[in-house]
Amino acid sequence: MNIFEELKRRNVFKVGIAYAVASWVLLQIIDLVLENINSPGWVMQVFMLGLAVGFPIAVIVAWAFELTPDGLKREADVDRSQSVTAKTGHKLNWYIIGFLVFAVSFLLYERISKPVSTLGASSLNTTEVGKSIAVLPFVNMSADKDNEYFSDGLSEELLNLLAKVDGLKVAARTSSFKFKGTDADIAEIGNTLGVATVLEGSVRKSGNRARITAQLIKVDDGFHLWSETYDRNLDNIFAVQDEIALAIVDALKLPLLGADASPVETSKTQNFAAYDFYLLGRNKARETTAMAFQQAIGYFKQSIAADPDYAPAHSGLADAYIYLANYGGLSLTQALTLANAAVKRALELDSELVDANASKGLLLRTEDNRSEAEQYFKKALTINPNHVLALRYYSDFVSNAQKTEEALALSRKALALDPLSDLSRFTLIGHLIAAKQSSEAEAMIQAMIAENPENPFPYEAWGNLYMAQGSLAKAVSMYRTAHRLRPGDTYMAWQNVIALLLMDDLDAALEWMQKGLDRGEDSQWMEMARLNLLTYQGDWQALLSFIDEILMRGEYQADWRFERAKVLADMGRLDEARAEYKKTLVDTGYKTNQPIRWEHAASAVYLALLLDQDNEQKEFTRLLSQLDQLATETGRQSQGFELYLLNARISSLQGHRENTLAWLKKSIASGFRNRSLLQRDSILIRWAEDPEYLALTEQLTALAAQQRKLLEKTSSNNYSRRGF
Repeated sequence: MNIFEELKRRNVFKVGIAYAVASWVLLQIIDLVLENINSPGWVMQVFMLGLAVGFPIAVIVAWAFELTPDGLKREADVDRSQSVTAKTGHKLNWYIIGFLVFAVSFLLYERISKPVSTLGASSLNTTEVGKSIAVLPFVNMSADKDNEYFSDGLSEELLNLLAKVDGLKVAARTSSFKFKGTDADIAEIGNTLGVATVLEGSVRKSGNRARITAQLIKVDDGFHLWSETYDRNLDNIFAVQDEIALAIVDALKLPLLGADASPVETSKTQNFAAYDFYLLGRNKARETTAMAFQQAIGYFKQSIAADPDYAPAHSGLADAYIYLANYGGLSLTQALTLANAAVKRALELDSELVDANASKGLLLRTEDNRSEAEQYFKKALTINPNHVLALRYYSDFVSNAQKTEEALALSRKALALDPLSDLSRFTLIGHLIAAKQSSEAEAMIQAMIAENPENPFPYEAWGNLYMAQGSLAKAVSMYRTAHRLRPGDTYMAWQNVIALLLMDDLDAALEWMQKGLDRGEDSQWMEMARLNLLTYQGDWQALLSFIDEILMRGEYQADWRFERAKVLADMGRLDEARAEYKKTLVDTGYKTNQPIRWEHAASAVYLALLLDQDNEQKEFTRLLSQLDQLATETGRQSQGFELYLLNARISSLQGHRENTLAWLKKSIASGFRNRSLLQRDSILIRWAEDPEYLALTEQLTALAAQQRKLLEKTSSNNYSRRGF
């Protein structure tokens, strides 16, 4: 007997082929079902093993048995003259053809609807994966858990490299690191961050060696587009970072910046100790407390000691000084001096370092050098249009200029890049409040509180919203909560001083002033609180001495010089006041042959008053015309009571009583509550004896009393009248 011929006669080959093709088709169906029910991977493996075991059984059955019209019989018991194996073979042919047609159709469908990618980078298509990525914090698999900052630093460095690639949207560090230690799946992460791909990995560090594993995953189907493992000495870690980033960029087929082998030029050090301390400093600064910023400053200084030419460490040091001043751990005078020196050095080492340009803009804005500040903000965003910090800084800058729509656009972009960042959300909420979009602002605030009831940012934002609406008692309640949740910070104490003075509750304001002083006597916010208190009390000589003390110690700010000019005018020292107003205008970039900007408005409108009193009508008319044009242009974007007050002052200077009163009524309806301002403002005071003007001051007095009663009721229900 010819064994090959006998195998053919008994259809063993055809049964094997039919079984294999049918098994493949069945596995595709099973895989589709299991994927839709999120079944664990081992279930598919069980099916594959079962079908594999069944193959030899099917072949043995085909050899030993024959399917007859009377059922399955042993082949030895079937009369050869009665055998139907030929007919069975025909049927098997049709089964095989049917399964093959299905298999080919399925493969074509897969090819068209979801192309299969290989591990090689060259086969991927950017339209398939989308030009967006989130870099998750690499998992620290080292025995020493203190090395976690190193794995975080590697993730951040990769993120920074990828963020510099043209056309690639990269989720910001703050948001992507929110998923650290969570069990969120790739689809959830991608949808939350709005990206098409996710980079994840791990670091196993031992001595001076590290094994780094990275993998790029598609969000929509979890497919691994690329993966690699790197075993390197740590003294080559920077080359490894560039190598990984370049591999990912190549995998996504995105255009590179320039024709070099690496995707971007980076500002790095080859001194591992310097980089190590830099990562520690960045890691500590994210804790946003005075103590944490002090520790961060120490780490940045150690980084600079290890490598004096490492630009990012100088930039990080400058940021830490500024933040420390904001949190009451350093006077603003010292902070600005130290930060300016650090930023100057960073820019000398790398003028294209985006962080340094953003920090320089922030410093200049703090010093009221707004024209130069804007240049640095714009340069930072030219270097990297998706730099979240620069976007936030610049959005605040244009918001202060009453460019509400532009501020909203910038802050929305920052939030889209950094959707889980408290600071990005807080910034957008502030601009929504300024734009009178209260519903969206309140919805975001409530979502933040629901997410974390101990987060101080939403309570501060809610206080700001209530302040803008004139609901002072509710604002104080929210500021108290934020004050409690943010130990060491003096800013909330200052905000309470402002709100309580607007409620004519001087005693409570003084108590909150002391609470702030207890946290930081040199705090810039406490200096502002003292300015508010002395202004409210009308103690012009004490106020002038206080302002002169600040200016004499070298802490020049146009805002302080403007306040000095107002005090001098109120004291009748008009020549000195006029000189101060002019100096303030010049120092903030005002030029007579150019339109007035919002930052010039306050000084310009009071200067116009003095010009009118001195009968300098030509200059008065020119200045008033510029102010009128500014108010009209600003009104296209902003509708806040600050704009209404400017219009009221312009109308008053023009002698238009009815327009002045109309604008003041509109400002009160919009949330203005400063009764003492109406009683002392040198421009508006001309209407002090007018019955309607007096009625407005009485209305503000009644509103203040109403808010005091509401606060007393709220306090008695929750805590002592004076807060925590």
